[in-house]
Amino acid sequence: MVYDLQFGLFQADEGGALRRGFFANLDETKRNAQKLADEERQEFFVCRFEDCSEVARAFPTRNKTVDVLLEVTRKIDSAGGEAK
Repeated sequence: MVYDLQFGLFQADEGGALRRGFFANLDETKRNAQKLADEERQEFFVCRFEDCSEVARAFPTRNKTVDVLLEVTRKIDSAGGEAK
């Protein structure tokens, strides 16, 4: 029900916070925040409506593909040659 929605999910933006959704469960809200942060590569935060306080923040996790490419590049550079 509408009155059960206790948490808001917002995107942190230079122009202010953008509302992205409302949820009843904090864990569900955190999962959605992290999913959106990873998909959109943006920071998100969760606000509890009861006292208008921020209760969680989600940041994009590092892309594992980028980590692998950086490691390969380091190995090539340290070997002083090109990959074959």
